[in-house]
Amino acid sequence: MNRSWKPIICAALLLPVFGLLSPADAVTYRPIVQGTHGIVSSGSPLVSQVAIDVLKKGGNAADAGVAALFATMVVEHTHHSLGGESPILYYSAKDKKVYAINGIGPAPKLATREYFDKMGFIPNEDSFLNAPVPGTLDGACLTLDKFGTMTLADLMAPSIDMAEKGHPISKIMVKWITNAKAILAKWPGSVKTFLPGGNPPKPGDLFIQPEYAETLKKIRDGEVKNRKKGRSQAIQAARDVFYKGEIARALDKFSKENGGLLRYEDLAEYRGKIGEPWMTTYKGYEIYSMDTTTQGPMMLQTMNVLEPMDVASLKHNSPAYMHLIVEAFKLAYMDRHNYYGDPSKVKVPYKGLMSKAYADERRKLIDTTKATMEVPAGDPWKYEGKAGLKGKKSMTLAKVSTVEGNPEFQTDTTSFVIIDKDGNMFSTTSSNNMGVRRSGVTPTGLGFVLSGRLRQFSLDEKNPNVIAPGKIPRITPTPHLALKDGQPVMAWTTPGEDVQTQANLQVFFNVVEFGMDVQTAVELPRFRSLHGPEPHFPQEMKPGQVRAEPRIDPETIKALEAMGHKIKTEGDWLEPSGGMVIITRDPKTGVLQAGADPRRECYAIGW
Repeated sequence: MNRSWKPIICAALLLPVFGLLSPADAVTYRPIVQGTHGIVSSGSPLVSQVAIDVLKKGGNAADAGVAALFATMVVEHTHHSLGGESPILYYSAKDKKVYAINGIGPAPKLATREYFDKMGFIPNEDSFLNAPVPGTLDGACLTLDKFGTMTLADLMAPSIDMAEKGHPISKIMVKWITNAKAILAKWPGSVKTFLPGGNPPKPGDLFIQPEYAETLKKIRDGEVKNRKKGRSQAIQAARDVFYKGEIARALDKFSKENGGLLRYEDLAEYRGKIGEPWMTTYKGYEIYSMDTTTQGPMMLQTMNVLEPMDVASLKHNSPAYMHLIVEAFKLAYMDRHNYYGDPSKVKVPYKGLMSKAYADERRKLIDTTKATMEVPAGDPWKYEGKAGLKGKKSMTLAKVSTVEGNPEFQTDTTSFVIIDKDGNMFSTTSSNNMGVRRSGVTPTGLGFVLSGRLRQFSLDEKNPNVIAPGKIPRITPTPHLALKDGQPVMAWTTPGEDVQTQANLQVFFNVVEFGMDVQTAVELPRFRSLHGPEPHFPQEMKPGQVRAEPRIDPETIKALEAMGHKIKTEGDWLEPSGGMVIITRDPKTGVLQAGADPRRECYAIGW
């Protein structure tokens, strides 16, 4: 270890190169969707249709994004809901600036470390105790108020219609409901919403959510009744129906009656914010993510480590390339564990973590010949202009799991990206963290499932992500945007817990380093490290473990195993590898191109 980056290239080029594929030779299962007026790529054809209709009516990317958020809550209810969270990145063409809208709710006041420490754990599965304050509606209202042009009622109309009259349920939603049936069956509200007649629906069945429709109508009516007060006040009134009105009181009552921690005061006092995103540069691109309330900065840090290297010369999905990506991410994982947390509650070394000099230091830890099993924590505080952490006891290390077959959580969450004719960009990775064995709690009479994001807190009092009242958990959903020469050029994101930053980087490199079109970039096989520490309690590690799609050449897998990586191939085109959505924009011509991932039911529409 402790090698400079230059030998990495030389050593890597001596490794055998297998299964290389020219972008021109790649065969895709879907076409590149193109347009000039606007494009949407999302996790569902229905969501994309709702958003593109808004663009055709003259709405901008913010309007279309808010409409799409409500649509995902209905037609992808197993992956996102009114009880969930929505970190949003928005590029305003007018302001020539990227904004971060933090639609992520905090822990309730009763969710203390002491409370969970007495239990000995933070529930990962089937619990009402891991529900934070829902943040997604607040994020939608903030976005619409500052950047949108249309009324909330108009943007909610398609979703209310689909909830009230029904929509043909997708195969992926049926799969989620079926897998979570045992949990859903414990809650009367969940049975009524997801198990009509006691059983999951079948793909193509008309899925009707009457209680959800009534809840959405109450929010809509809050805006309609207050329009005379002005646009901002009307949007605020709609928001307050949820956080201060009838819905908040119903949530409070349900929580008290069922042993939950959420209270009316938590909802009434919650305020989201529009803030600054995190940004780094990569070979002429400005790359944006959310702050450390998400894992987004991990990708930025990994880009800093890899930027000085001739990545394209390593050839796509060669042993050298895959080894380098996996090893670079191990460094970022340790920083995520040791330094990422709610920046409004803990000090986060932003300058240090984003420092190119810090990346130079960390890059030296990459061994060019073998997989590293133990990665030391770095010290970004040195690059903040402050004293480093040497000799202090504030560094924390994750527990290491010795169980090679540790179960992997099923990925939930959904994503969509939008770029309109003016270059406004909207990117979100929205979730309710329902999953297969997670939250399945639907409060009686409200029709929407609550999130389980408190499971992504730590109980380690020295960890920046330790649970505390009013603190936002460091969640995995992480949208991205890119500019070049000050012009908007890319919006992309994917669901998938720890696959997110890794898949986002691989697809970005497919486009930028290997010159692929967006659909080829999305469809080519991917890989992901499980080295950890995991994002959910108890933040254990799986040292050296890597998952790879079997379309990657078997000889490449053998070469990686010879270097010490613990490779397991899993079926092609499966959800754990992500559900990538991406749009690129040519700043000279305004041509928009979108890709959508066949691994899920992602779909792009443009005009």
